Amino acid sequence: MKVTLIAAIGAHNELGKDNQLLWRLPSDMKRFKEITTGHCIIMGRKTFESLGRALPNRTTIVISRKKNPEIAGVIYTENLKQAFIVARKHHETHCFVIGGGQIYTQALAYADTLDITHVHHRFEADVFFPTIDTKKFVRTYHEEFMADEKNNFNYSFTSYQRIEKRVPALFLDRDGVLNREIGGYITSMENFSILENIAPFLKRKQKEGFKLIVITNQGALEKEMLTLDLLQQIHTRMVNEYAALGVTFDEIYYCPHHHERSNCLCRKPKSLMVEKAIARFHINPNESIMIGDHERDRHCAEGAGVLGMVINSNDVNFISF
Repeated sequence: MKVTLIAAIGAHNELGKDNQLLWRLPSDMKRFKEITTGHCIIMGRKTFESLGRALPNRTTIVISRKKNPEIAGVIYTENLKQAFIVARKHHETHCFVIGGGQIYTQALAYADTLDITHVHHRFEADVFFPTIDTKKFVRTYHEEFMADEKNNFNYSFTSYQRIEKRVPALFLDRDGVLNREIGGYITSMENFSILENIAPFLKRKQKEGFKLIVITNQGALEKEMLTLDLLQQIHTRMVNEYAALGVTFDEIYYCPHHHERSNCLCRKPKSLMVEKAIARFHINPNESIMIGDHERDRHCAEGAGVLGMVINSNDVNFISF
């Protein structure tokens, strides 16, 4: 799913004051409608209140932690990551973030493109667009316009593209997805066997450019039911057996802690392992997915802004996307 931030900003990145626009630019509103119609729009509560309604022919997602009235055509989420997940569940392919200032600031890290109307005037404002880092975004389109009887300031339409290429990833739980779930800890080589039926799917996603990253809880380490040396032997065997089937894993992340003994940040359903992988491999979470056989896998994924898929343990034959 592509993410675009769309905004009109003043000469010093001004967005508005007292929840109101600072200019009258019908041409900008026309362009906004043309670009966003048929797609998903995400906004904060105050931005939605300034609009006063759901915009037609668009999936409208509003971020708000308050209790909100039910409004036809409006989907509420508590944060930006949830908003992206909801958009993907609605099979949206292009999502536009339309404000306000805090939402833009949070969303900039996820943006693939920016569609900005630069208003060539300085204004008194209380909300601002984040600084556009030209080391991260390159200008791909620019057109200047003069003020006229309808548009009361000089302005320009400018598009920016993220320079750094980000990649999709397939995050994979281990037991029940890559190897047979036995109903307990795997503490010997004899209890470990891979699920070969998933290999063609993994091979296809790898050819499509997906990173393949394993995310697994290994609490048996802290409980001293498993040694690190044996875990590494098991993972080496898994890597080699899948390699023989044409599948290469980019990394294996494991949490050594047990929930009864440690309150760590890495153990699923917490999302630290996924977040580390996103940072290390320059992964686009809005193009990625995680497959697991437990709700904690889905919660882990969504905590990092990644769509989660829960399957039945050892049932990998139907996986396809």
